Amino acid sequence: MDGALLLGLTGQRMRNTIADENDYQNEETAVMEEQANMALAMERLLAHGHAVTPQRRLVVEALRDAPGPISAQELSAALEPSRGIGQMTVYRTLALLLDAGVAYQVATADADRQARYVFCSGSHHHHLVCQTCHTVLEIAGCGMETVDHEVEQRTGFAAVGHHLDFVGTCPACAAQGKGDR
Repeated sequence: MDGALLLGLTGQRMRNTIADENDYQNEETAVMEEQANMALAMERLLAHGHAVTPQRRLVVEALRDAPGPISAQELSAALEPSRGIGQMTVYRTLALLLDAGVAYQVATADADRQARYVFCSGSHHHHLVCQTCHTVLEIAGCGMETVDHEVEQRTGFAAVGHHLDFVGTCPACAAQGKGDR
């Protein structure tokens, strides 16, 4: 075999090995993040006085693993056949998750007008909501402290928190000519 060809094949194998190791590390990191997010979600439920039951854990896992904003009906349909979790359990659990900050009700422009929910990470954040594909991204950090302070100065209203969604068109939909610009 030609030395250059052999070197080329060896180089390709090395690149594939490095890529495989990077994929493994990325996957391992993602699994660790999921576990940390679940642990934090359970801690937040407990901190708000809610017990962590097997049913609640399954609802949180299903919400976390959903590909995008999901309605209570969709969540219930995903859980009920295999897990025996009824729709009322899903609704009650979503209310507790909202209270604990583990879930967030997203402003979407769906024709069916169903409330949709996403799993929230533990840190303070805001959301980017694509009105076309319904992708929801978290934006870490805030910067709203000055606005909170200004609101208090002008109105006397002492804000203890806020929620902010940016609704628009994501880069993927914009590139396809979908959505508003």
